[in-house]
Amino acid sequence: MENIYVHGRVSVAADASARVYFAPPTSTGKWRIKSLTVTPNITSATNGTNYVSLELKVGSTAVATARTTAATDLTQGTSEALALSDNLSVKETTQAAPMFFLVDAATNGTGVATDVAYVAVFEQLLG
Repeated sequence: MENIYVHGRVSVAADASARVYFAPPTSTGKWRIKSLTVTPNITSATNGTNYVSLELKVGSTAVATARTTAATDLTQGTSEALALSDNLSVKETTQAAPMFFLVDAATNGTGVATDVAYVAVFEQLLG
C-alpha cells in the first residue's frame, strides 16, 4: 500500500482556531493515518488557563490524544508526534467523513498564539 504525505503550516492568533482537513481525493477512497508530527515555529508557553490544544479528529471522535500547553510548552523547533488511537477504524478518513487537525486557542481562556508545521502520513487503503 502506498503512503501519502500531507504537510503544511497552521498559524493562529490567541483566541482563534483553525482546522486542516484530510480526505482522499475520490469518493471511493479511504486513508488510514499512520502518524502526525508537529514542529512549532514559535514557543507557546505553558499556561493552565490560557492555552492552545492540538487535536486530530473525525467529527467529534478523537483520533489522537490532544496535546495542550496547559502543562507543557510547545518548544520552537522541537518535533512531537501526537499519540494515535489504537482503534484502527477511528484512524480512517473518507470524503464523507474527513479527518481534521484542529489548532485551537479559542476555547481555552484567551488562548495563546501558535504557529506549527505538520506532517501527516497516511496509508492508502484499497476499496
